[in-house]
Amino acid sequence: MVTKQFDCPSCAAQLHYDPSQGAPTCPYCGFVATMETTVEDKQKAVEELDLYAYLEKADAGEATSETQESLVVKCEACYAESTLIEGQLTAECPFCGTQIVTQSQSKRMLRPRAVLPFTVTDKKGHDLWQDWIKSLWFAPNKLKETVKYADKLQGIYIPYWTFDAKTDTKYSGERGDISYVKINGKKVPKIKWSNASGEVWLEFDDVIVIASHGVPHKYAERLVPWKLEELVPYDDHYLSGFKAEAYQVDLRAGFAKGQEFMEATIDKMVRKDIGGEQQRIHNKHTEYSDVTFKHILLPIWISAYRFNDKVYQFLVNGQTGRVQGERPWSWVKISLLVLTIAAIAAAAVLIGRYSRYR
Repeated sequence: MVTKQFDCPSCAAQLHYDPSQGAPTCPYCGFVATMETTVEDKQKAVEELDLYAYLEKADAGEATSETQESLVVKCEACYAESTLIEGQLTAECPFCGTQIVTQSQSKRMLRPRAVLPFTVTDKKGHDLWQDWIKSLWFAPNKLKETVKYADKLQGIYIPYWTFDAKTDTKYSGERGDISYVKINGKKVPKIKWSNASGEVWLEFDDVIVIASHGVPHKYAERLVPWKLEELVPYDDHYLSGFKAEAYQVDLRAGFAKGQEFMEATIDKMVRKDIGGEQQRIHNKHTEYSDVTFKHILLPIWISAYRFNDKVYQFLVNGQTGRVQGERPWSWVKISLLVLTIAAIAAAAVLIGRYSRYR
């Protein structure tokens, strides 16, 4: 997503949003722009849209106040999608740096409703990454000694969906209660199964789903928690000096992913409702109501480091500073741990045998 640029009123240089100031600043003359967020603004930022009503209009091809026509291009190297401003012919992929020179496609897309501004600076992000490197277990000794610098951190706003929903689930299954019976003088567990059925109700708030293919989901999903209560209404000023990605996971696919999370939580609640030591779920039907959503942008620092001629990518939560990413392993240390555990287990068996024959 290509964002607007803002000129400094003092020296005409471009303003960049400074996480340490919480406002756009001029890197040359030090001018700090004023940005105020009222209580009403914050309430507006967390307002939800009706999911089914929006999808019905989208399927009918109706334009709404929440959508805009965007020129979208796809990076052929990493498949991330970006938007172009009118008249722009090329763009640099915000994830891999590849120059994108291709025919753009016009798409009707939802505008971001809210944004979570960066509060972690690039320098702080680098320091937090270094702390993370030093904290890694079973890492090669040389890693902590030699890896001191990463590629320049790239600040990117990543698209997300959030979903709220009420669920009503009817189920049938079996409850397993364990009792003990004596067989040849030994107590043996026996499970008694009985039929069970019932109904559970749950409410979900801000189930978060990443709408990007540009960042590795495995690590991005571990950047939680996000303090979504600090969301502010979308404003291009927050994005000045940063890059932002257009969503690639559409709303319908995003809700399907959100439902996977909800269904896993519902399963746990059903098992709790059945009770007993073990549970079997034979049938389960869930109805969703009052389903609402938001399209938001969340801040992530992205970079990579090199170790033994291999590149490892990592992410930093631009709000909390939490770090996740790829890392090398010391298989020597892991092998020694496995051998130590095996030796302790063998020693315990020998001690047990010796004790029996004394």
